[in-house]
Amino acid sequence: MADTQQQVAIVGCGIIGKRHAATIAERPDAIVTALVDPDAAAREAVLAQLTEAGQPEPKQYDDLTAALSGSDISLVAICTPSGMHAEMAEQALKERKHVVVEKPIDVDLGRARRLGAAAARAAGQGVQLSVISDISTFTRNSLSGVQRTLFEAVRMPLLAGLPQAERGPPARS
Repeated sequence: MADTQQQVAIVGCGIIGKRHAATIAERPDAIVTALVDPDAAAREAVLAQLTEAGQPEPKQYDDLTAALSGSDISLVAICTPSGMHAEMAEQALKERKHVVVEKPIDVDLGRARRLGAAAARAAGQGVQLSVISDISTFTRNSLSGVQRTLFEAVRMPLLAGLPQAERGPPARS
């Protein structure tokens, strides 16, 4: 377990954001401090889920910029639609926040590569990026360009106290 409690911003309060909230609510080493979504009803649904689980009420924001400047956040969970992943992750990394990105890293290979480069720079400052991916059944040759970028450019463990979301390249068959 980590020495300090991770203060998590959930960005995207749809189905995946709800799953992240439920997981975080069960962890003693993490707490949701911010909900980010332009849809107030979606934020309210996740807020209700967290309060029903006995969690403190996180602050709510329409956008990530406001959340990064208005809340105590150490980790940003990107749970938005796929085409928004890389841009938001880069924004959080620039603010020296650890980042967890839902798969895929992005739908555009160029953006995925830029995020990989940003993650490498951030790692030099002690900030980590992790991409949640369960593609262990695929061979390396069957991976898409974006998935290869994940393994080649962004292969970093999550945080010391949180489970590792990416297990490394799958075995070759």
